[in-house]
Amino acid sequence: MRYSTIAILVAAMLVSGTALAGAQRQQNEGNRARVAELERRSEALNRQMGPGKLGATERDELAKQQREIRRMIHQLETGGAVEPSEIERMR
Repeated sequence: MRYSTIAILVAAMLVSGTALAGAQRQQNEGNRARVAELERRSEALNRQMGPGKLGATERDELAKQQREIRRMIHQLETGGAVEPSEIERMR
């Protein structure tokens, strides 16, 4: 009886560990997709900030958006979470 109880507990620990690893992998994949999306947006902002007739106000706004995008990328890369609405706001 004692050995079957231990076996059941070990099996439960293995199953839960596998489930947690799968959930972590899905979160990492989701974060990579969000980072890629934010990097594309950052590149688009860089193109807008290129040579042209942007005023100081527009340049400041684009620079603010760039900082916000870099902050979100850093947060995602360090395991943090970013609200989807924040990412959507950067589009």
